[in-house]
Amino acid sequence: MARYLWINGVQSTPFPVGEDETRRPLLSCNYEGRAYNIVSLELDLISILGPSLTVDGVDTFYGPVGSPPAEGDGPFINIVNTGGVPAARTHNGSAYPNFSFQIVVRATTFEAAEARAKAIHAVLDGAYNLTT
Repeated sequence: MARYLWINGVQSTPFPVGEDETRRPLLSCNYEGRAYNIVSLELDLISILGPSLTVDGVDTFYGPVGSPPAEGDGPFINIVNTGGVPAARTHNGSAYPNFSFQIVVRATTFEAAEARAKAIHAVLDGAYNLTT
């Protein structure tokens, strides 16, 4: 069971980063946080966001090879674990790992991609004390 002490957006809101190969707009946001007992950051995030925002393998993909389908309206979500800074040490020597990740949302229209990216951001930015 993973315990997420906090998750914060590095940016205040998702921002446009271009288009994919089929000209769907891309919006991105980077996040960082601190947690322990993480087995799969990506699967934990899918669980935290819930089925109204993400469905693993249907509209949500992860990792460098987890790319959304070339066709389809979306929104499609890609979660990429970007590592994080070294663990925070406590006074008794325990370590709480820091993590970071990027979420990229694409859809046929900018408005659809932006709406999903902002909904995800509303759930993740400022989240504290989550257990998965």
